[in-house]
Amino acid sequence: MAGPVLKVRKVIDALTPKLSAMQAKQMPFAIALSLTRTGQAVRKDLTDELSKAFDRPTRYTLGALAALPATKSKPTATVLIKEDAAKGTAPSKFLAAEVAGGQRKAKRFERALQIKGILPAGWLAVPGRAVSLDSSGNVPGSLYVAVLSDLKAFAETGYLANRVTKAEARASKGARKHKRASRFFVVRPGARGQAGIYRITGAGVEPVFIFVRTVQYGPRYKFFELAERSALRRFPTEFYRAFQQAIVNAR
Repeated sequence: MAGPVLKVRKVIDALTPKLSAMQAKQMPFAIALSLTRTGQAVRKDLTDELSKAFDRPTRYTLGALAALPATKSKPTATVLIKEDAAKGTAPSKFLAAEVAGGQRKAKRFERALQIKGILPAGWLAVPGRAVSLDSSGNVPGSLYVAVLSDLKAFAETGYLANRVTKAEARASKGARKHKRASRFFVVRPGARGQAGIYRITGAGVEPVFIFVRTVQYGPRYKFFELAERSALRRFPTEFYRAFQQAIVNAR
């Protein structure tokens, strides 16, 4: 947000000498209020863009942004990707590659497979054609649990050993249904056939996860460019509204 803030400062500095004493006195309030409202508007614009950049983003992903207000003593509003999380992975971690590009980091499921020696380092496990994704386009948690349980990848990883969330507990119940219906086996890279994890069913064998080498991704979510464009578009209107409000309420 440094770009928009710098240009906004120049506009305010050019305007201030033309103000009356009463108007100038209200300027700090107007600046703080307009920057805060601009930050909130930018956050909304960036959140709306998440729905366009990603296929069926979860509610957790749509709540990944925060807007910190400006004050008269600190006239800076900040829009950021949250760096902490009450549960799960912090948004700043799973959105980092989408903003800057680069390699996708291994997910917890993939790290569990790597520790077990099932998935080689530098490889990822992507859903196969036999996987039915949920309404958000994600692999059901019960399938992850069923695969790790069947391949006995729990004990070595602590995947569920130390802390079981409510979601994971529900997934564990679903995993038992998966296990009763099928079993899983691994085809390792270099072996005959497509490397991955397969499920044996009454109808035959079907691919559940396919192993692929990590690839370089370009930025998909242009956070900084979108934020600057939104801030420059939003600020003039918000500043005019805030300044008028400050003058009307002046004491």
